[in-house]
Amino acid sequence: ILDLLNLLNTHGKQVSISEKIMSCFSLKINVQSILNAENRIDPNLEILNGVRVLSIGWVVYGHSYFLLLYEPLYNIQDIFNDARNSYYMAFVKGSPVGVDVFFFLSGFLATLGLYRAFQSPEARSLKNILLSYLHRYIRLSPIFLLAIVHAIYFQPAIYDSPFTFASRDMQKYCEEQWHYCLLYVNNFINEYFKTCVGWVWYLYIEMQLFIIMPFVIIVYHKSKKWGILLISFICLASLGIQLGLAGYYEFNLSFVKPSAKADSKTIFYARPYCRLIPYFMGVALLLMYYEGKNENQAHHALLAVKNFIKNSVIARY
Repeated sequence: ILDLLNLLNTHGKQVSISEKIMSCFSLKINVQSILNAENRIDPNLEILNGVRVLSIGWVVYGHSYFLLLYEPLYNIQDIFNDARNSYYMAFVKGSPVGVDVFFFLSGFLATLGLYRAFQSPEARSLKNILLSYLHRYIRLSPIFLLAIVHAIYFQPAIYDSPFTFASRDMQKYCEEQWHYCLLYVNNFINEYFKTCVGWVWYLYIEMQLFIIMPFVIIVYHKSKKWGILLISFICLASLGIQLGLAGYYEFNLSFVKPSAKADSKTIFYARPYCRLIPYFMGVALLLMYYEGKNENQAHHALLAVKNFIKNSVIARY
């Protein structure tokens, strides 16, 4: 209503707190912001938009195939045969790597803001660290809470199909686990396939990794050498944990023949210690990029970003 009456046109006048709050729900203002293609941070980083689009396509392609396995198919054996013998299935089975790209981007972009905010010693206070956590929580939680409310109260009423049982299970899980969800610890409390709004395991990990990241940046600001060593130690520790879990539980790379000892999704796929490497690769690359810019070597810094992304993709294959 306020949009139609043009009462939220805040250009050229002092904006009150109530107007700022109302503008957060303005369709007009939000659509203009979403459709604004101007890069307001750094034009050199527009390459990341291409990485994001390709990764989204890869993840959607993989999920569209995996979700077929939950449907009542009469030729499901053909799917398994394709998984074993078809070359194009390499893109499907490799699609979880696309999620690592998002962790990489998350680490890169989260560091982008905090690196500048923590440049002065006065800014590296416990108060500012806690405020960065609060800011992150406020950014993620409202839409997450809306998804939980939808799963409990609305989805059971509108979802009617042979798979209604899945909606009922989701409702039960959300009623029991909503407080763990909003604390972003549900990936440690419940099994991967028995959680409320199960696909938000990514948010749990992102929040958990974000808790570590400010301290890494502070160490880097105090000593670049110790900052790089700390990031290297974190990545090597994560690699050791992953190898240890894979060896102990006999995990394999096939979704057709999962491990019989444990659910890899619960104790490996959706745990933060197995996602440290891509996240802190993003952190490290942002630090490399800013070092190049600070030394008036933006071209070389951008080239380092491009080569890093290219070589990372090749290494994953």
